[in-house]
Parts: sequence; C-alpha cells; structure tokens
Amino acid sequence: MRSFIALTLPEPIKEKIANLQQALSESKADVKWVEKSNIHLTLKFLGEIDQETLEKVKSCLKEIVNDFRKFNLGLDKLKGFPSLEKARVIWIGTQEGSHQVTDLATQIEETLQNLGIAKEQRPFRCHITLGRIRSPKNLNKLAERIKILNQKPLFVFEPFQVDKITLFESILLPSGPVYRTIAEYNLG
Repeated sequence: MRSFIALTLPEPIKEKIANLQQALSESKADVKWVEKSNIHLTLKFLGEIDQETLEKVKSCLKEIVNDFRKFNLGLDKLKGFPSLEKARVIWIGTQEGSHQVTDLATQIEETLQNLGIAKEQRPFRCHITLGRIRSPKNLNKLAERIKILNQKPLFVFEPFQVDKITLFESILLPSGPVYRTIAEYNLG
C-alpha cells in the first residue's frame, strides 16, 4: 500500500489555495496543479508498505501524537523548488507554527526509521505543494506572477489550528492520485 502521513487543511484554506492556483494558472505555464481535495502538508512519505508495517506505523503514530499539543499554523509566500526561475515545484511556505511542524516531522522520521522505513535524504522543509512544472513553457510568466502576488496581500491566509495528523493511502490513477484516509490521530 502506497502511503504517507500529512496535516490536512481546513476547507476555507483549501478554497483560498485553489483561488490562488487559478490566479497563477493565468500565466499559461505548463503546470499540473494539485487538486483542491488533495491539498495537504506532507510530514512523511512512506512509499509502498505492507499490512504488517502499516499496523506498526499506526501504533507509532498513536504514541507520537501524545508528545504534541494543538498549535496554529500560518501560511507565508509562494516559492519554487529549487528556485522560482528554475522551478519544478510551486509551493507555499509557512510561518507561525513551522517549528512545531518540523518537530513533529522529525519525531515521525526518527521513530519510523526504527521500523526500517528509509529516512528522507533531504532536510524537511515545511511547505504545501501547489503544482508541479511539466515543461518550461511560460515559466518566466509564472515566476513574474508569483513575485507580484507575493508583494500584494491579495491572498492573506489566517492561521489555522493543527489538531491532528492523518495517515493516507495514495491510490495512483491515470487521472491523478486519490487520497484515502486510513486513520487520524488527535494531537495531545
């Protein structure tokens, strides 16, 4: 089963992100935008795991959430990986609450490594993926649009409360991934 652990976002935040994606799509850049229903903040991608490992992951997550309290998370500016001008991924950063998210992701990473789940080689970066660049077509227009939107408070995101983590199954279909909730774990 292909799976991952993530923070879900409230519907009003997802709606604002979808509106932001729409504004960015006006650049006519070749981007595969994340579907509104799939917008989330990944804490740990598990990849393919068997049922026995899944049960161990569930048990670990039950323990981990006891060490964390609810907190507020604020969203920040639009950015690109590896850079805005050479972006392969368009994402939105975080501000308030970033430290708590990073601590949570680190705890999950370290705990699941003991189960034999490979540790991520890149350092964790607290972000929400908005879209993946498919070709360089109009990338410069997209970068300009992002710079303009980052200067204007057109899309102000109020901080929202993070009160749980979610274990998802990722089902890959020709039309795109579908995420199914396996379990949710309330923070302390």
